Amino acid sequence: MADNVTFQNFRDMGGLPCPDGQKIRRWKLFRTPCIVPKTPGDWEFLENCGLDVIIDLRDREEVRYKPDRLPKGCDYINAPVFEEGKYKYILVSRKAKLRVATLFGTKRQRLVKQEKLESYRDMPFSNAYQQIFRCMDQGKTIAFHCSEGKDRTGFAAALIELAFGREQDDILNQYLLSNKYRPRKDRSYMRKLGYSEDFVDDIAYCEETHEELFLMAKSAILARYGSLGEYMREEFDITPERVERWKTFYLEKA
Repeated sequence: MADNVTFQNFRDMGGLPCPDGQKIRRWKLFRTPCIVPKTPGDWEFLENCGLDVIIDLRDREEVRYKPDRLPKGCDYINAPVFEEGKYKYILVSRKAKLRVATLFGTKRQRLVKQEKLESYRDMPFSNAYQQIFRCMDQGKTIAFHCSEGKDRTGFAAALIELAFGREQDDILNQYLLSNKYRPRKDRSYMRKLGYSEDFVDDIAYCEETHEELFLMAKSAILARYGSLGEYMREEFDITPERVERWKTFYLEKA
């Protein structure tokens, strides 16, 4: 939706097709990176979104590193997906970058990638997503985000799409679109600094979305609950009645 550098990967979920000839209503659900407008044009764009609430899925370290800047009349909820300090190397903060940069020898061998993999096994069972669903109960216009709008945010968007009955392949494709909106960064300088090719590849891996990660989260869900429907009901109390209420706010005829 937003093509400028400030708002890379800022996407209106509106227009996504749903069953029964419906689609997600535009200007109601936004999946975004952290919200840091830099120019008058950025502020105008944000104001035009008509947000009721921003739900920040980052932990306190990330929030301190790059706090959101709120448009007028917009509430803010911090709902960290991960336990504070649990994933020290994959979060986007100044301290996390320093921790990664100071890893040496065997200590850094695959550590960053392993944290990323583990986070996807953990992510589906975070109570943080309930904050989004509670706001949806009220029909609010919502922007939800993590640091770059791809992992924790991508999973939140997948849950919403799943609730509205979208096909799993279509949900996966939306998740993977972050690779288009946030293209791979140039990490060649790391090689010049003496970091190994494997380490640089691991950093690049963590900066992208992958079908492997998506399926890893799904496998963790099925191992615990047996089905996605049971997971949605038991983990988040997402019932057919609740979804029908959401549809009145967030879906319209295609």
